[in-house]
Amino acid sequence: MFLRPIATSIAALVLLGKIVTMAAPQAAKQVQGPDPVLFFDLTPLFDLDLKDEAQRQRFYDESHLVFALQGLVNRTAPHLFVRYLKEPDDFWWGQMTQPGGWLSGRYVERVTSLDDLLERCKSFYRAAVVWDERVSATANLASTIAGCDDLLPLRFDLREGSLYRRLSESGPRLVIKASLLRSDGTALFTGHRAV
Repeated sequence: MFLRPIATSIAALVLLGKIVTMAAPQAAKQVQGPDPVLFFDLTPLFDLDLKDEAQRQRFYDESHLVFALQGLVNRTAPHLFVRYLKEPDDFWWGQMTQPGGWLSGRYVERVTSLDDLLERCKSFYRAAVVWDERVSATANLASTIAGCDDLLPLRFDLREGSLYRRLSESGPRLVIKASLLRSDGTALFTGHRAV
């Protein structure tokens, strides 16, 4: 049940990320200076065991966050390329970086960890918006809020090792600016009108 919305949401995020990355050639001309293009490889996520709930959630949480970040970072010019689907992404990367290509001559810096990526891109986001997996539509709403307010979407998950715990309690320490569930962790959207 959880996997079907994941596949649909990730496909939409990937498509949006690629469109944003390849749009507006004028923006690329403005950034031919010293700013490198960051290259981040998400393909190792496909090595996770998606039959295991914790690994499946990690797959979605990291993909959702990285593609939201890519949209913010590339809003005005190309700064971040995310490799997600090996063959098509390698093809388009080759097209964009070949002589005469859109990113030809740009210095490329490979970023190898999510924490590093968040640190390198911290000027593009302000905080996080938390969504509730019990109401799958809140993932889409969180993505919309994230894009409007320069936030990153995080799935609420208090389990040890979750992305939510890592990023809200340690590591880059994302401040929670918006939450799509109540402060005690109960559902905000129940499908019933409040009386």
